[in-house]
Amino acid sequence: MDYDRHVDARAEQILAAVRQSGRNSMWSVHAQLHTQAEAADLADQVIEAVDRTLYEIVAGGDDAKLGGPFHILPAMLLLCRWEAVMDSAAIESIRSFFLEGVQARGNTENHWLMYYTGNLLAAERWSDASNMWNGCSPEAMRREATRWILGTIERTARLGHHEYDSPGYHVEHMAPLIGLFEHTRDEHLRKQVERVLTLKMADMALEYFNGSWAGSH
Repeated sequence: MDYDRHVDARAEQILAAVRQSGRNSMWSVHAQLHTQAEAADLADQVIEAVDRTLYEIVAGGDDAKLGGPFHILPAMLLLCRWEAVMDSAAIESIRSFFLEGVQARGNTENHWLMYYTGNLLAAERWSDASNMWNGCSPEAMRREATRWILGTIERTARLGHHEYDSPGYHVEHMAPLIGLFEHTRDEHLRKQVERVLTLKMADMALEYFNGSWAGSH
């Protein structure tokens, strides 16, 4: 279909723009890895992006890896997507953040979704670890995260998308949900995530006007 080709072409255009921007974060490095013939050649860039984010100076953080939802989600999505070509040092930095760091959950629905998505994927990835960062076993973390995520999907199905302070919050919900759909090992959770993503896309489609999102929220 022409539409699908146009979407793919636009996606490649965006990736190229990000690659040329010179930014280096755990989000932007996806564009570099996507277009690099030999991803291993980007080892230093990936390590820099990971460590610069996870070791950023936070007041009162001392030398611990201290982060919140906007550290947790990109770290785990980067690992899930590119672990096969990532340097072991970058992988270890992310692993120690989830097993030995200090994490903040945040205080809004989208923050909690990013927090629980990252920690669920980490609990699946390091299921044989004795403890996660908070002293709970990976299985306990997986159960807690799964319960909360399924709960917010159920609320969305009953009440609609219910965090409307900013139109950008659809994106903050959909990014972790897409990551879950692509990477979780829980087939029931994946099916529920697919359903709620379809619902959110339909909700957005109803509010577009001449190519722009025009909803009142």
